[in-house]
Amino acid sequence: MSQYKDFLAAAEEVAMEAGKGIKEAFYLPKNVEFKGGVIDLVTDVDKKTEELIISTLHAKFPSHFFLGEESTAQKTSSSYHRTSLTSDPTWIIDPIDGTTNFVHQYPWVSISIALAIDKVVVVGLVYNPIIGEKFTAIRGQGAFCNNERIHVSQTKELARSMIGIGFPYNRSKDSLDHNLGRLRAVLENCREARRTGSAALDTCSVAIGRLDAYYEAGIHSWDIAAGTLVVEEAGGVVLSSRQDKPFDLEGEDVLVGNPDIGPLLFKLFNK
Repeated sequence: MSQYKDFLAAAEEVAMEAGKGIKEAFYLPKNVEFKGGVIDLVTDVDKKTEELIISTLHAKFPSHFFLGEESTAQKTSSSYHRTSLTSDPTWIIDPIDGTTNFVHQYPWVSISIALAIDKVVVVGLVYNPIIGEKFTAIRGQGAFCNNERIHVSQTKELARSMIGIGFPYNRSKDSLDHNLGRLRAVLENCREARRTGSAALDTCSVAIGRLDAYYEAGIHSWDIAAGTLVVEEAGGVVLSSRQDKPFDLEGEDVLVGNPDIGPLLFKLFNK
């Protein structure tokens, strides 16, 4: 377990360094490229940030592997890059979760760094360098925001809950109908809904009790690996939103919540 503390300390150190670059670039013009269409963006800052994180952690832990959003998109080939999880120690990295927010100078952006061993996340960090909030967790040792212990909300009724939502890049009619149908169910049964554009920060908002639950389909492991551990360690639950598909870190679907609202939202979506 002391080794996990060393892993988290290394993640914190490189996240603080990378966060400086993101904060410095936040209000500057961005070099924007399109990965899969005009709504799926990447900037030079995303790429440089991921390169910094991976090179720094690789130097410290040369036997570890790396699964990063941008290196996966660029099909980077090396002995230590991966495109999916294995049993080997693997760092799962999103250099800027909320790139569209970053481009539009909307300050809900984060660095997400997690370490999985045997496909189980054991260390997680989500850092918003614009606001200055850092969420951390080690499996079995609780969740923290800026080193203060955090816990999920106590809300017990959907009618009193605030739900975080996300929409996938797939904007086909079937996808829109499905997701708008779920949004309607939330608005008809819950107090309010919020869409912020950063899955990593939305999961952490559940962990700290700002949101009572959050769900999204079309999600990737680097978006939620760190945040789902933070939720679990804050006393929350991590589920799939689909009855026919149990939660899988690489399953492109997530529903997190406090122990009451998470299961209630799952039932609402699957009745």
